[in-house]
Amino acid sequence: MTAIFDSCHSGTALDLPYQYGTDGKLKPARHMRETGVAVAQGIRQAGGFRGAVAAFTQAPAIYSHRREAEEKTIKEKGSPANIIMFSAALDWQDAREGYSGGAMSDAFIKVLTRDRNQSYLTLLRGVRAELENRGYQQRPQFSCSHKMELTSPFRI
Repeated sequence: MTAIFDSCHSGTALDLPYQYGTDGKLKPARHMRETGVAVAQGIRQAGGFRGAVAAFTQAPAIYSHRREAEEKTIKEKGSPANIIMFSAALDWQDAREGYSGGAMSDAFIKVLTRDRNQSYLTLLRGVRAELENRGYQQRPQFSCSHKMELTSPFRI
């Protein structure tokens, strides 16, 4: 199943476990980002060298807990179905209107019309570039239910 969400705050609309960047690489898992944030907060709260030591000492426990939570989420929310999602914007971004509907939909159609035989990665990059050329700030996202190679041909 391929889902296209051209709406505000849609980055993780389907809460799929794997998100990819325009470099074609898997983005760091949420638990890794959250662990980094927790360490930074610990440093700010405790201050100075002691705060840094305390934060880094706690990081493995924070990481371990978040890793377990992510594994549980993948196990419970995972799907045997092959689900692919293009979303119009990051979770905190607005999605803009285009010529005949949503700006991302317009860009998606334009890029796909230019070349029907392209990879998921080329399509994602093309849609982002098209939106940037039109002056939009939103950053379309790509996520899926299973790990995949974004250089594989786009199929719908």
